[in-house]
Amino acid sequence: MAGYYRDPDRRPARMLFRESIAQYINILKQQDFVPEWLSRVKPLPPQPGYEPTTCGSRAEYLSPLDHCGGAEKDEISRNIGGDPQASQHLRGLLDEFQKVKEIALQVVEKNACLEGRVRELARVKPAETRTFAEVTRTNLANKGRDGENRSATSERKEVLLVRAPEGEEETSSGEVREKLVRHFDPITLGLKDIGLRPIRGGVAVTTTSATAIKNLKDRIMEHEQTKKFETKIVDAAELEIRLISVDRHVDSEDISRILLEQNEIEGAEEDIKVVWKTDRKFGYHVTLRISNIGLAKEIVQKQSVNIGWSKCRVMENVYLPKCTYCTRLWHREGNCYAKKARCTECGGSHYYKDCREEEKSCPLCVDAGKQTVDHSMWDGPCPTFEDRYQRRRRELGFA
Repeated sequence: MAGYYRDPDRRPARMLFRESIAQYINILKQQDFVPEWLSRVKPLPPQPGYEPTTCGSRAEYLSPLDHCGGAEKDEISRNIGGDPQASQHLRGLLDEFQKVKEIALQVVEKNACLEGRVRELARVKPAETRTFAEVTRTNLANKGRDGENRSATSERKEVLLVRAPEGEEETSSGEVREKLVRHFDPITLGLKDIGLRPIRGGVAVTTTSATAIKNLKDRIMEHEQTKKFETKIVDAAELEIRLISVDRHVDSEDISRILLEQNEIEGAEEDIKVVWKTDRKFGYHVTLRISNIGLAKEIVQKQSVNIGWSKCRVMENVYLPKCTYCTRLWHREGNCYAKKARCTECGGSHYYKDCREEEKSCPLCVDAGKQTVDHSMWDGPCPTFEDRYQRRRRELGFA
């Protein structure tokens, strides 16, 4: 019988055919397609070399099928000789074999083409699709990083505060500036990018050189005409706040301690200094100079604090003086060096007290190129002064 003919390895012909069918089943299982009527046949171990790389390589995928079982079929034909019964039985098996092969070829060809196409598409990076929220978060993160990069690359500013002794703060800003300009050469001290700005009771000197600012401080303390000035190197301009309607029975020396203890604010008393006190109808208006920026912001955010038996309103004290003689900012009339007066009401070449013009024209807005200038420099709100004021708030750290 056909089932007992053997190959040189002494295997029955039926076993050879079974192994060939099992190879087709194994390929079909790799393609996730196995007919139910073949599920009972045990497959061979997975065969390597059947993975396509592109849609044009499906021939590599199909070639194993064309040769699969060919040697076994030739061996069976030789062994059965002229046995009619065996030949008929073999033709029936070969018909079933051909059906399986056709199904396998269709599935393999289709899957090989699809897998190759998927690999081609995978080589092209798809366009990124993001939601509006994702774009917003990314932009904000980049913005934060840009700000960090700018801070890292920009040069650090050193600030030296030079003030007159206590009791001379009101009109001493111009005097301090005049003596610094007269007695010290910025080139000799290494102050190449120097900035000089009036502050209450003195001036603030800014530069990017820590060595130069220290040299200036030492020279001021040594010079006969300037050694009486108070000097202090700080990271930025010191902030000032105002306490409104402080109880008259509270001593100035105790305000710092009471402010911190009674309002449960963490801070050091030495960071707070009373620099001005004005008597008003409902108590004192007290100006505090605070060297700790974080502490100053915390107090301002409270909006009101308790000082003794009084509830005191807290206000920012942004120093931005106006000159009534030349109409410029950053100094007062007593410290003005201008040779000609300029009217604060109409912008004419005369002192404001001598103005006879009925139409208003703000000199600040005229110089800034504003379209609306029909107001006095003292009228509020002046858009130019408001812009400068808000800029100063940002520089100090209030905004």
